[in-house]
Amino acid sequence: MNRLLNPAAIRYALPCLLASTALTLPITVSAASTSFEVAYQETHNWGSGFNGVVLIRNTGTTTLKNWMVTFNWNAQLTNGWDAKISAQNADQHTVINNGWNGDIAPGATGFFGISGIPAGNNELPGNFNVSRVDAVNGPLVLKNANFGQGLSGWEMQQWQPRPSEIQISTGQGAGNTNALVIDHGNNSNDSLLSQTITGLIPGKAYIVSGWMKGENIIPMSPGTTGANLVLGDQQIANQTGTFDWSRFEATFFARSSEETLTVRLGNYSSDSIGKAWFSAIAIQEGAYTSRSSPRYFTFNLQASEYAAIDAAHWQQWMTQLDSAYDIYTDLVGSKPFNGARSYIQSVKQYPGGWAVSGNPILWQDQYIAKELNHILTTGEWSFGILHEIGHNFDLDYRWVWGSSSAEIMANFKMQKVLEDTDALVYPDGNLPLRGGEQMKNWLYTRCTDSNGDAVCDVNGDTIVARLVSIKDKLGGWNAFKQTFREIQALPAGSVPTTNRGRFNLFFDTLTRISGWNVRAEFTADEMAYMVADYSR
Repeated sequence: MNRLLNPAAIRYALPCLLASTALTLPITVSAASTSFEVAYQETHNWGSGFNGVVLIRNTGTTTLKNWMVTFNWNAQLTNGWDAKISAQNADQHTVINNGWNGDIAPGATGFFGISGIPAGNNELPGNFNVSRVDAVNGPLVLKNANFGQGLSGWEMQQWQPRPSEIQISTGQGAGNTNALVIDHGNNSNDSLLSQTITGLIPGKAYIVSGWMKGENIIPMSPGTTGANLVLGDQQIANQTGTFDWSRFEATFFARSSEETLTVRLGNYSSDSIGKAWFSAIAIQEGAYTSRSSPRYFTFNLQASEYAAIDAAHWQQWMTQLDSAYDIYTDLVGSKPFNGARSYIQSVKQYPGGWAVSGNPILWQDQYIAKELNHILTTGEWSFGILHEIGHNFDLDYRWVWGSSSAEIMANFKMQKVLEDTDALVYPDGNLPLRGGEQMKNWLYTRCTDSNGDAVCDVNGDTIVARLVSIKDKLGGWNAFKQTFREIQALPAGSVPTTNRGRFNLFFDTLTRISGWNVRAEFTADEMAYMVADYSR
């Protein structure tokens, strides 16, 4: 049996694995009239956990596209790489490809890695079956997207039931297509049409597009949502005022095989006056391919974006991001999203910033190639991506007390990454800073002169610098580690619901654990800045 030191080594040892006569469980199965040999190889077992690799050899004459593997095993799977664990039900497991490795040509072999907790008696997996993801999900179904069949396939809802406000206008849509018209006039309302989209592939990205037109659309206070389209929990388009036909296009990341599509004038928070037209709505799979780090991240980017960096520097960056993830975990004591793989998705729309945290992290496409090329030429770790990962490690935001504090905490936690790795970052896009010491010195000197006198207004960086100073006075990160862990361990009902309450929870806990009057370390201006943040 081949023994590998770590999961990342598997892809480099594949030739040995494929040639090995020690491969266990060769099982021939049939799927879509194509034959496969499936083999499982354990690569590392330390008693309480294991790593292994599953190989899928196509012995047929046609290419399998978008493969999926199901099998039975009493082991508990905790992680996968070069594939996604999409379901675990008792002893039945389902694993799907990672996008970029979704096709297995005749005579070729695909593979994926898994980690988990061993089954009793060292039982091995069995009952492997290989099929297409599409064969399970079915084709993507969007019914009556051009409204050629009236309102068929759409469910109508209104806050004030006035059905005459919703009509189909024949030939009046963009490109002479039919248009859905929602006309509230001067009588405010909230009207929507919805349908369930099926056949989506979890972990894949789709392009949602269409056309909108508006006339005197005004949301009622305090709302800001006018004519809008939402898929799942993601707003695809939103416009107010008067505007001619305009095309919208946005990237949507599927988390499940079914999502609700909503076309609407108004919103839950407020109704709206005015008139909106919608036409030619479309959903199609995006031209994105997936690449994964050995342990924690999967990127869904376009080929033109990947082209900005070579394979060696890409792999180096993936290893660096995995290291950063481990450091964040060590600092706060938990992993975001219950330890699920973190996705970074290229998106066509403006997500709210250069990139925006969440799962996936949404990274606006116009910035990606430039950043990857900068990583290639400088070896930097990407301040922006580390920052968004830091946001994700705020978990459920128990120690965040306002919008500014969210940015402060993301950068403060990143300081530990820089200290532990000596990473190179460019916080303002131009200034190279290597490691925690250079970052700390930069923070300390941004708003003070050589005499230590303030030369600029207090901002978020000033607070980060003060927290780093407190960390140094306390002799390191231990007090902060204990504070994060204690707050995270609180029952949900014990966590304050107000920003001010969370501010006091964090600083009271840190003060008690450290035995240090933490608040006294802040200047009056710095404290006023934080009070203003939690009072907004």
